[in-house]
Amino acid sequence: MLTNEDLRRSGATSPPEALRLAPGLHVARIDAGSWAIGARGFGTRFSNGLRVLADGRSVYSPLFSGVFWDLQDVVLADVERIEVICDPAARCGARTR
Repeated sequence: MLTNEDLRRSGATSPPEALRLAPGLHVARIDAGSWAIGARGFGTRFSNGLRVLADGRSVYSPLFSGVFWDLQDVVLADVERIEVICDPAARCGARTR
């Protein structure tokens, strides 16, 4: 779990940058607004292995089976915590609150 204090100290400015701090996640920037985030090795831009929730609501887009990270309007200073939860099959998901 990443707390607000962890996020503030990291200097991250977006949720994908903050997820770089989470153990077990691999985060790579593809271009200015695209990220590849994976839990078991590097994913691709269209990886669908993560379930991402913001305030309990899914931000997953069935349009391309992923998350439009550049469209997520999240101010990290307002984020209480980021939780990364993995199930027994090593599928992970991130949740912000």
